[in-house]
Amino acid sequence: MSNETRRYRPIAKANMASLREIMENQALPAAEIDTDFRLIWANKSGRKLIGVSNDTIEEGITLNQFVPKEYRDLTNRALMRIAQDNAAPSLSLRVIRPNGVNIPVEASAQRIIDDGSLVGFLLYAVDMSQWEHKTLDTPNSNLLELVVEYSPSGIVVLDENYTFEYVNARLCNILGRTRAEIIGHDFREFLHPDSITLVSDRYARRQRGEDVPTTYEFKIVREDGTIRDVEITSATMKDEDNSIRTVAQILDITGKKQSEQALYESERRYRSLVEGMVSGLGMDDADGQIVYANQALASMLGYSLDDLLGMNGADILHGHSRDDEIERKRRRRQGEIDHYEADLLRADGDLLPVLISASPLHGSDGEYLGSVAIFTDISELKEKEAEARFLLDLLLHDIGNQLQLIIAGTGFCDPETHPDMVDEGRQYVLDGAKRCLEIISKIRQSETGKSTSSPTVDFSSIVVSQVNILRNQYDVEVELDGFEQEIPLVADKAVSSLVWNLLENAVKHNPHKNKKIWVEGFREGSTFVFKIADNGIGMKEEGKKELFELGRQFGGVGLYLVRRLAAKYGAHLSVCDRIKGNPGEGLEVSIRFKSAKQMLK
Repeated sequence: MSNETRRYRPIAKANMASLREIMENQALPAAEIDTDFRLIWANKSGRKLIGVSNDTIEEGITLNQFVPKEYRDLTNRALMRIAQDNAAPSLSLRVIRPNGVNIPVEASAQRIIDDGSLVGFLLYAVDMSQWEHKTLDTPNSNLLELVVEYSPSGIVVLDENYTFEYVNARLCNILGRTRAEIIGHDFREFLHPDSITLVSDRYARRQRGEDVPTTYEFKIVREDGTIRDVEITSATMKDEDNSIRTVAQILDITGKKQSEQALYESERRYRSLVEGMVSGLGMDDADGQIVYANQALASMLGYSLDDLLGMNGADILHGHSRDDEIERKRRRRQGEIDHYEADLLRADGDLLPVLISASPLHGSDGEYLGSVAIFTDISELKEKEAEARFLLDLLLHDIGNQLQLIIAGTGFCDPETHPDMVDEGRQYVLDGAKRCLEIISKIRQSETGKSTSSPTVDFSSIVVSQVNILRNQYDVEVELDGFEQEIPLVADKAVSSLVWNLLENAVKHNPHKNKKIWVEGFREGSTFVFKIADNGIGMKEEGKKELFELGRQFGGVGLYLVRRLAAKYGAHLSVCDRIKGNPGEGLEVSIRFKSAKQMLK
């Protein structure tokens, strides 16, 4: 365990045969390796030390196979130094036998030369484990020296001038240098620039007797330039001459730090993924209390994250009792995964339809810890389903009525029926067929209303055109106001269907003989208001609220199309009495369009 660097004369390759014979039965383990670090020969003690036979050597074995990974760089560098300048530093390391047993050794080497060229190395090793066994009966100081020297932690002793006085084998390995490259050097030479100020300051303050942390982390730079994270635990002691020395234990925590960083990055990526999800995600504990929720779930429910945490899962599910949740928890404890539809109860009392996929969470011991669930908003899907059902109902209702008219008309077409009745029957058939085609056309227009394309149109010319058509087809008086000039509106050709369906609805559901309609348009702030009023029988308040609601069959496809187109253009629909306080005097429908400038934004 000498700290000195010895120099040995190189050995001629021609002398190795006789040297092998001499050393074969010597107690000192010896071995020969070539420049590729392949084992060429080992004496009896050497073979015993590394646990191999001559046959194994002949089959092929390298130095790295019996030197642990953490010592390989240090060993290879020491041999390279010997190859360059004949220096033979004593090296404390371990060798590993095939059975996995680690043996502490103190090793040195000589060059083997052939015609002036390096061809290999002769290695010598002292089995320190044997020395340890032999010294168990010696004073405790010798045993303590062995414990320190081969400790799994780096052990150092520093004098008052920042200089290394002692380092053990593990510290050499941590720094990636031989003992000779460390002893007598200022420890600041091995510090990373970012750590010099911290470590130097604490060293100096500790030397002065000040209270500083005994354990902390910093960085060192190995001989090959790699940076390692270490943790030091240090203390000071006084020698007999009252000189102060620092004794420290140093642990290489690079792997630990890398694992911590990898865990942090994994958690960060996971959190980013979860927080960026469109779907809501929540976790509850074994008692059903919500312990985690992402922002998407909080937004779905209209709660803040702080308010949501701690709530019971049953409290956010509409129509699910605690008993229902208990049954679900029972199944999840058994490992079952749930997929089901439910309505979430929002903070404002509204319901949000969702698809829930819930899985159980178990600990490593199998204990049930709770569950994790993903909540997918299916409100748009449910709306589409409702629309599909509504359109189907409309087709069955409206076209069914027209088919009854056609069937009735065919009854008048019997050859024995009076010609006037036959003509009337034919007209029934034609009117019914025409109405069926109109219904189909309006349904197609409702699909066109889903388009997001909104070019600018002259709303004034569209309204005037539709009013003129209405006057020609129906016996109705129309009073038009506010459409004398061009009115640019961000819409498309389908807006004419919106206007026509409101006009036609105002006529068809007016039982009075002298029908009259008022059509008005005017600008109000940043909006354009379009009004259609009639002198019909009016409508009760409940009916006004439901007039444009999905599922109402009164008005058929026409009013459904109006609602769809108004939503497309971002317009607001409202219904009121034509004369306030007199519902029997007719109805007024208003559509408040956003200005073209607003829509373009």
